[in-house]
Amino acid sequence: MGGGVGQRELDLYSIIPTVEATQLQAIAADISDVLDGRRDLLRYEYPCQYEENQFWIVVRLTTFTVGSERCAVLVRQDVTERRLYNQAQHAGGIIRSLRRLMRKHHL
Repeated sequence: MGGGVGQRELDLYSIIPTVEATQLQAIAADISDVLDGRRDLLRYEYPCQYEENQFWIVVRLTTFTVGSERCAVLVRQDVTERRLYNQAQHAGGIIRSLRRLMRKHHL
């Protein structure tokens, strides 16, 4: 993805390549809301498939002002480890609940 100080155009497909066109329209509207000052922040998390691996990416957009000029920062971050940890925690909770039920009913 290109980018840098002073870049004026945003290629959404390079930022969020795996979303459907309708989702992309909604995200573009949300980005416009942030850039126009109607929202303070945008956060969007999405899955991304690469070869045989599943990744999770989060995109954050926020703005700030320098003098009278409104500027934006867009950050993409791989959050796969956090997602996998949360999934493991959830699965562990389900297993613990099942064990409690089995003990309660002497199974």
